Amino acid sequence: MVIEENVEIGEHVAIAPGCWLGAGSRIGDHTRVHANVSIYPETSIGENCLIHAGAVIGSEGFGHARDDGQWIRLPQTGKVVIGDHVRIGANTTVDRGSLEDTVIGDGVKLDNGIQIGHNVQIGRDTAMAAHSAIGGSTRIGERCALGGLVGSGAHVNIADDVFITAMSGVNSDIKQPGAYSSTLQVMPAADWNRNFARFRQLDKLARQVRSIASKLKLSKGSNHD
Repeated sequence: MVIEENVEIGEHVAIAPGCWLGAGSRIGDHTRVHANVSIYPETSIGENCLIHAGAVIGSEGFGHARDDGQWIRLPQTGKVVIGDHVRIGANTTVDRGSLEDTVIGDGVKLDNGIQIGHNVQIGRDTAMAAHSAIGGSTRIGERCALGGLVGSGAHVNIADDVFITAMSGVNSDIKQPGAYSSTLQVMPAADWNRNFARFRQLDKLARQVRSIASKLKLSKGSNHD
């Protein structure tokens, strides 16, 4: 275990072997940190939290900009702030903010293998199943539930009390509470192959329908004349 300078550890905290606590980080009372967890400098973790093995909290966000055809690394100067009663699953990564902080609200539950991008804010009592990935600067409201393998683009805003089914992709704001999906249900392979073949023809079919509708409209107008 490595504990750097100016680390604050509360009362009745349990830290397993192999952990790294970066300089200036803070862990609240009654929090348990399992083996091989990396807590980067200036990270703040609240009380009664549970951090499972292999989690990485406060690592550098994925911030780059194009310059003359090359990717240039942008400094990530924010930190991670985690509330009370939060669960972080095994091998989950929470990136620190670029300018703002990445904030995980009280009571949030994150499953194993989740990626939380820089500047993300997750409202209290939201739960997220395994292998979800949340793009940078996304805002997720309170009491939301995300199924496994949900992905969001960057800068997406999700309202309170939203449920997103497994394997859905979110690339625009969700402004109203409710259940949302963007995936197809499993079906026999032969049906899938036929449907996919038709799917590839949708644009052509749509143009044909518009053409037919236009001709019918012209024909109807001529009959009235």
